Amino acid sequence: MSTTEDTTPDSAENHKAGRSSLFVGSIEKMFRILESFDTGVPSLSLTQIAAGSRINLSATQRFVHTLQVLGYLRKDPQTRRYSLSPKLLNLGTSYLRTEELARRATPYVRQAADSCGETTSLLELDGTDLIYIIRYGALRAVSTHILLGTRRPALLSAGGRIIVAFSPQEDAQLLIDQSYEKFGAELPERSELDESLAAARRDGFSTVTTKGAAANVTLAAPVLDAQHFAVASVEFTVSLDRWLDNGLRDSLMRLVLETTQALSSKT
Repeated sequence: MSTTEDTTPDSAENHKAGRSSLFVGSIEKMFRILESFDTGVPSLSLTQIAAGSRINLSATQRFVHTLQVLGYLRKDPQTRRYSLSPKLLNLGTSYLRTEELARRATPYVRQAADSCGETTSLLELDGTDLIYIIRYGALRAVSTHILLGTRRPALLSAGGRIIVAFSPQEDAQLLIDQSYEKFGAELPERSELDESLAAARRDGFSTVTTKGAAANVTLAAPVLDAQHFAVASVEFTVSLDRWLDNGLRDSLMRLVLETTQALSSKT
C-alpha cells in the first residue's frame, strides 16, 4: 500500500489537492479512520481499518492508538480487533441538543407520530444522502433497522424528493446528477423522477411506493425557510395495505402538511 499521502506534510498535500492552507489533513485522516467502521461489521482488525481508510498501516496504527487513548475506539485484548466506543454518541447527542430545528421540531414530530400511529421522521440532506435526525417508530414499524443518524440515498424516498423539489434549481440539479452517478442502478428512470418532483412541487407533498416483501409508502412534506426553500422534511412511513385506506391516506396528508407548516419559517 502506498505511503505517499501519509508522509507528505499537510501543506504540500493540501497544495496538491487544491485545498486551503487552513485545511488540516491529519484531522481528515482521523475521520477516515472512524468512517471505515461504517460497514455494519462490529469490529475491524488494524489491517481492515487501513484498507477501509486508504491510509498506510504505520499511520493507521498511530491514529488508532490515539483514538483508543482518547476513548473513541476500544480494543478487544483477545482478538486485537477494534470497535467504536459509546463515547462517539456524545457528538451526535450534542448536535441534537444544540441544533435549533431539531430542538424545535421534536415536540411537533412526536405529536404527529402519536396522532397517526405511523413511523414518523425528521430528515435533513447531507450531500446526496438523507440523514434521520428524529425518528419515532410505530408499534407496527416497517423499518425497525433505521436509527438516528442513518443515511440513505435522498431520491429513494419521499422525504428526500420533497427537499429536492423545494431546493434552488441549480442545487437540485447538481444533487440529481451526483445521485445518478453514485446510485444510478437503484434509482428510477430520469423521466419518472422528473414527474415525481414536478408533482411534489405542485401538491406540496411527495409519495414514494417501495415494492417488495415489505411494501410501504413514504409520505413527506417540506419544512421551508424564509425564502420558501426546504431545509428538512417530515416523513411518514406507512404499510401499503394501510395506505390503500382512503380515509387514513387523507388524514395523513393533512397531518404532514399541518406539521411542516407549523415548523416552517413565517418570515
